[in-house]
Amino acid sequence: ERQTQERERLARVTEQANAGLLLDEVLDFLYESFRELIPYDRIGLALIEEDGKTVRARWARSDASVVRLRRGYEAPLQDSSLEQVIRGGKPRIINDLRAYLDEHPGSDSTRLIVQEGMRASLTCPLVALGRPIGFIFFSSTRARTYSDLHQDLFLRIAGQLSVIVEKSRLYQQVTDLNRQLMATQRALEHQAMHDALTGLWNRAAILELLEKELARSRREQRPLSAVMADIDRFKQL
Repeated sequence: ERQTQERERLARVTEQANAGLLLDEVLDFLYESFRELIPYDRIGLALIEEDGKTVRARWARSDASVVRLRRGYEAPLQDSSLEQVIRGGKPRIINDLRAYLDEHPGSDSTRLIVQEGMRASLTCPLVALGRPIGFIFFSSTRARTYSDLHQDLFLRIAGQLSVIVEKSRLYQQVTDLNRQLMATQRALEHQAMHDALTGLWNRAAILELLEKELARSRREQRPLSAVMADIDRFKQL
């Protein structure tokens, strides 16, 4: 009965997550919904860069008061413990982060997580359509939080969740690119219609505006007036 309930919860969470489009929206939903499946006080997402050599933190939410491992943090993937996780294809459990840091004092990411108050972690690889794309990190403020049960739970939805994250990441890229293109278009339109030195409307913009006002004047049968001023020593102004 417990396994049936777990399967139903897993199916419900993945179905609702798949309905999201933007990556941050999907991840925020996961943060609110995964508690009934896996215990955590923090979730982080790191994505593998296009060159396949670097892992970069993309998103994180935490119940801790201070977040030290922030978005943009990066670390090499090659010859790292994360590369071993990807190759193994199974989530990695560290149930005593302090002891792990003592054994691996050069692990800067572990040091930052420990400073946030985390004491155990479950590192889950994301592989979409056979291609490694990143990692989801579940962290807890209590040591010895995770077990094989939590590994198995994640593995049941790992493929679906990886595809959802990849789909949302690509959609986010398209959205960001579209926003940049619109901003560029607005800048070009402003440049085409304004004088570069003064920022005032140029001749083309003034004539276009005049045409619109003349058309409205005729349409509404209202008079139109124009004032022209010849300003001496305009450069001094």
